[in-house]
Amino acid sequence: SSQWRRWPRRKAAVEVRRKRERCLDMSWAAKDVAKYLAGYPGKKDDLAANQNLLFYKNEIRSFPQGDYVDDIHKQWYGNYALLEEHHGFIQWLFPIREKGMNVYSQELQLFEAKAIAEDPKLTQRLMKSYRLMLDFYGMELACEATGSVRRKKDKSWKACYSNLEERSHNWLRITRILKCLGEMGLEHYKKPLLAHMISERHTGYLRACGRSLKNYWIPVVRSAVERDELVKYFLDETKLVSVTPETEKKTGEGKDTSTEGGDHQKAQPKVEDGKSVSATKKTADHPSNESGIDGRDQSQKMTKAKIEKQSKITGFFAKKP
Repeated sequence: SSQWRRWPRRKAAVEVRRKRERCLDMSWAAKDVAKYLAGYPGKKDDLAANQNLLFYKNEIRSFPQGDYVDDIHKQWYGNYALLEEHHGFIQWLFPIREKGMNVYSQELQLFEAKAIAEDPKLTQRLMKSYRLMLDFYGMELACEATGSVRRKKDKSWKACYSNLEERSHNWLRITRILKCLGEMGLEHYKKPLLAHMISERHTGYLRACGRSLKNYWIPVVRSAVERDELVKYFLDETKLVSVTPETEKKTGEGKDTSTEGGDHQKAQPKVEDGKSVSATKKTADHPSNESGIDGRDQSQKMTKAKIEKQSKITGFFAKKP
């Protein structure tokens, strides 16, 4: 009985701790974003530091256990196990003006960013790096001119989406990619990528990425107008639908339900029998026992389905012998 009396206090303490952690996370995120948008005040170029430029000129290899940039584009493309488990390549493919986890990589210098942005050959290498990571995340570049993004055409996009949701280090990678695009003169690529991810979130996928979208990814868009548009779209819960077998049949397996070219204003909520699908989300997520199935058996079935799904994803991203 004493244990039950202490339970409300324990629950309240947990809630306070979680709220404090969220506040600290938002505070750190705001400082990080402000520093990036301000152009890292006080930071000066080291003219002797040119590793990123040499790497994109295909003159040096990434380190550790890396390769030349052209070989990475050819041999690592589609090797999802390698891209998932290797943690030292992303700092070379997408250098930014901050220290990364790879001690062998170098912070991006402004003169390097300018040289890469002004050289068409080097810019195309950066585009290949971007396509490589989009493919890893289950997406593809629909139009290089506008930067519009869509789902991959093959069925592997589902496993890639699941891996992106469950492996949170990929969220840090996306933050780096967005910052790098801005440094390299590809700022206009940010909005289409984020609009696509928000659209997918509204259709029930990439739900775990919501916190990163709100606190890290949308805020690094430099244009205040584009940021406001993305925030408005992110908060528009009228477009939120749940993923059910019925909705998947309607949209088609692997068919991209998002809009192209970042024109996310045209996306409309799906309707079933005159009601928004979002209205049926609670019943889909929390099935009742009206069918006579015991709640315990039901939870066991759900757990079994989750284990089977996870085993498929793990196998897809596992190292191949």
